[in-house]
Amino acid sequence: MKCYVAANGRDPRFPEDIKDFLSSHGFEVIGNPYSGAISEDQLIELIKGAEGTLAANEPYTAMVFDALPALKVVSRVGVGFDAVDVKAATERGVIVTTTPVHELAQAMAEHTFALLLSVAKRVPQMNASLREGEWRTTYWGRQVTDLYGLTIGLLGVGRIGSEVAKRAKAFDMKIIYNDVVRREDLEQSLGMKYVTFDKLLAESDVLSLHTPLLASTRGIINDAAFSRMKASAILVNTARGAVVDEAALVRALESGRIAGACIDAYSVEPLAPPHPLYKLQDRLPNLIMTPHLGYGSRTGRAMIYHAAYQMIDAIEGRVPQNMLNPDVIPRRRR
Repeated sequence: MKCYVAANGRDPRFPEDIKDFLSSHGFEVIGNPYSGAISEDQLIELIKGAEGTLAANEPYTAMVFDALPALKVVSRVGVGFDAVDVKAATERGVIVTTTPVHELAQAMAEHTFALLLSVAKRVPQMNASLREGEWRTTYWGRQVTDLYGLTIGLLGVGRIGSEVAKRAKAFDMKIIYNDVVRREDLEQSLGMKYVTFDKLLAESDVLSLHTPLLASTRGIINDAAFSRMKASAILVNTARGAVVDEAALVRALESGRIAGACIDAYSVEPLAPPHPLYKLQDRLPNLIMTPHLGYGSRTGRAMIYHAAYQMIDAIEGRVPQNMLNPDVIPRRRR
């Protein structure tokens, strides 16, 4: 049997011993030799004959599934699945899974607050200033924001959003949220308040995004949304890049429509021209960006092993724990 490991040899967060683990289960492991984005044709050629994949953000489209009749399961290392055409996979009998492990929720909540604190406390700017020999306490004192008592608004309160809420409570922040599902358990334990989307925009001092990328959420944070936010508000996006209209974000930051933003996910990755956030340099000092990297090696290990176990379960005829398309079972490939 063959399987594909997307991050094999490229991402130090994923353990080398995963290859030995998969080999011990009878798999010939195919690694990813590409350093950037991979096309459909490249993916087809690379994983020809594979029964399963431990997937990253490769384009698993209908064309890819049609060209790979041996493929039985796409086991996504992560919780996002917008790169996978789940409907096409289901129609062709391919199981799709994700890895919503608790470690990932904790790590991403930590990263959310790392970003928020960086922009609110002006940590990168003060660090750079001090290293230049400057001691500008009065100047920076006018720009630093204290989090306690501020209102954090959460768009989406799933596994990651709920962990962010717990940390916001520890920072003595007021918590409001909007989601398709009411979280009455968290309303009681954390004092969270459910609000409409419009109130979320209008009342949030910090707006933190934790929603999946769906037709209903694509570009939901756009010019109209920014116009309803406080001028002092900070946007944090550790969810999916396309949830935010990135050109509108640049306009909002340049015009002072919002005070700042922290971005970890982008509509096109890696960043390259003509992406509106590419090579901003010093033009937007109120923007903090990280390269879609919110967790470290311990979390990476938990995720890739969870993905591996799910891939093995699917290939060996068992139902994986975190399956996106249970309707595939009656029509799965044999």
